[in-house]
Amino acid sequence: MFITESSNSLQRRPSIKQKHRLNKRANTWLIPLLISALFLSHYFGLLPHKLAFAQESSFTVAKREDFPGGQKIPMWDANDGTFLYCGDEFNHHAAQPGATGQIMNPRSYAKLTSPGGSRGGSYTEEQLRAIDYIIYHGSVAHKSQDVYGYTDWKARAITQFALWGVMRGEIHTLASSIPQAELHKPVEQLYADAMRYAHESQDGPEKGAAQFFVPDNDEQVLFFFGKQSGALRITKRSLFEAITNKNENYTLEGAEYGIFADAECTQSLGTMKLDSTGSASLSGLPVGTLYIKELTAPRGYLLDQTIHTISINNQEESILEVTDTPAGDFNLHITKHDFINNAQEKYPGSSLAQGDASLEGAQFKIRYLGSTNETSREWIFSTDKQGVISFEEKYKVSGDNLFSLDNKPWLPLGYYTVEEIKAPEGYQLPSNSLQTWKLSYSEGNLSWTNLTQGKERAESHASLVFNDEVIQGEVRIKKIGHDTLTSSKGYSELDPLPSLKGAKIELVNVSSQSIFYKGKWIAPNEAVTTIETNENGEAKVEELPYGTYSLKEISAPTGYAINSEWNPTISIRDNTVIEAPELQDERIAIQTMLLDSNGTKNPQYSKDLQLIDHIKYEGLTPGEEYEITGELYETKQIQNGPAKPIAKGNVHFKATSSTGEVACPFTVNSTNIEGKDVTAYETISKNGKIVASHTNAHSSEQTLHIKERHKTLPTTADNHFLFPISLALVGCFSFLVSHTIRIKRCKPNK
Repeated sequence: MFITESSNSLQRRPSIKQKHRLNKRANTWLIPLLISALFLSHYFGLLPHKLAFAQESSFTVAKREDFPGGQKIPMWDANDGTFLYCGDEFNHHAAQPGATGQIMNPRSYAKLTSPGGSRGGSYTEEQLRAIDYIIYHGSVAHKSQDVYGYTDWKARAITQFALWGVMRGEIHTLASSIPQAELHKPVEQLYADAMRYAHESQDGPEKGAAQFFVPDNDEQVLFFFGKQSGALRITKRSLFEAITNKNENYTLEGAEYGIFADAECTQSLGTMKLDSTGSASLSGLPVGTLYIKELTAPRGYLLDQTIHTISINNQEESILEVTDTPAGDFNLHITKHDFINNAQEKYPGSSLAQGDASLEGAQFKIRYLGSTNETSREWIFSTDKQGVISFEEKYKVSGDNLFSLDNKPWLPLGYYTVEEIKAPEGYQLPSNSLQTWKLSYSEGNLSWTNLTQGKERAESHASLVFNDEVIQGEVRIKKIGHDTLTSSKGYSELDPLPSLKGAKIELVNVSSQSIFYKGKWIAPNEAVTTIETNENGEAKVEELPYGTYSLKEISAPTGYAINSEWNPTISIRDNTVIEAPELQDERIAIQTMLLDSNGTKNPQYSKDLQLIDHIKYEGLTPGEEYEITGELYETKQIQNGPAKPIAKGNVHFKATSSTGEVACPFTVNSTNIEGKDVTAYETISKNGKIVASHTNAHSSEQTLHIKERHKTLPTTADNHFLFPISLALVGCFSFLVSHTIRIKRCKPNK
């Protein structure tokens, strides 16, 4: 495909055929006109700020090799180690080692090759900006350079394929050609970032980064990171020219400036000394942001303390205008307060800011109107950590040069508007953020008068106070129960999940500063409040100031274990509701089974009957002490209402794990309960508080039937009854014998 614009750009620009016709017409008339204009400018100085930078006359391809991965995709190195990249996808005359040629700006190259082999194409301005971005952020000249986490040949591959994507106007069809699948994402990312830059940016350090190496005979043209330089011109004037002009005590000549690569002004790039007109120029400076500092002040002026920043563009002269001031003094401060700070008497002990909020970074726009309605000067200042602004350079964000002299701040008399345009972190702009002040002078005294809303209030000193309200938010907590104990054969069934009501949650201030909550100050790491969940397991805290807070469950509802691992940290950053992570408590549950000492459900009668209640538990805290209390009841009595236990059991134990089993024994006199059913109740307590129980009067697992005892006659083995029984038997036998004889005697003879 011929090198084209993106699809969006194609909708806005003429077709390729139209573009060729336009280029042909333009070349017919435009080139002679440009040559004439340049010739005239040489003599008449019509283009004083555009520099004619010479290009290197020689450049050599030193190395050509293919990317690893099996595909024959070339990469080139220049004789100075610079990486070279294919700049004309469809020009198949691949440059070979030893090839020499010319270096030129790709914006002036118009011999690109179409897919069909024809020549005469050029890049669009959008494509050129995208190419500048890729060359600037891609792999330049050493293997260790990182490109989206990749180095060596992979970084070069990412750079090359992103360039081809710009040439084609899209990146997706190139995916199959990328040597390794892992490179798809970084290639697409670099392409997307480059196109975003091309659409949105017109300037930056990327501008002009890409240069063209055009080998002899127009072989494969190659991109590289070109050497860039620009020039700087400094012009100086007096702040009050009407005072200083034609005054022998003042001259702008001799002011010397240092040019530095860093804001700390430790890396010197050269010096500049101003002439009698107050100007000087220096060429060959690196492209980018430079820092300009006055090293020597001219006669009659104080040293300019400002460190100026200037952007140096490739092959252009940048101009820095500076101003010296002769006289003045001012004492203007702006103070930012937390709204609560303004009520120290009512709420003593307030800090500068609440929670994670800060009084630093509030921005104020200040305009000097003089005696007219026209703005003479305008600045934007930012507060420091104490919430204070002073008319000094270190507080200025942007705007005009400050009035200053004798190393002291100075402001002329007149009207000033002071407007808070940006609240500091954690605060909201006040409803009336604009104030109008008048600076006047009378009898040797300065005074500031607040004219806002027609109310005049004179201040003996210049200290303007602005109060902001802290941002407040809401935290909501949702608690859920977790039932993990499964049914065991022979054991009682689990009771329904207990209520979620009653979980107590402590909210602690872990912000860097105190907060003001419910009429009192709460220091860092102090508890702000304790909230309790409702039946739905929900709780909330409202009106929390901007800050960071931790949550901790300090008491679980009955039937649940405290979730000691739940300790989330939440941050209030706006006036919205923050949903804390769900609080899930493990249920404390027990299952029971009542058996006799033989492990059966068929206890035999015994005067001192031994029964054992086997208890399985889950949800206890390992290492904690617990107490099991068992009570044995007659089943019919407890089913009909409250009853007294017929036996009790008690066991103390330490939980070695969250799950386990404990036996609770009973000793019961079964004399009065033979032939009856008995049922056991069980509770588990910690520190006197019941945490789990099983009290079901109809539980078959907890009920046993006590058999009746066997009733038998005395035996001869009992010596106490032996004689009476024997005597009775002899008597009975004698009576029968005598009675039989009597009957025979009384019968008549036949």
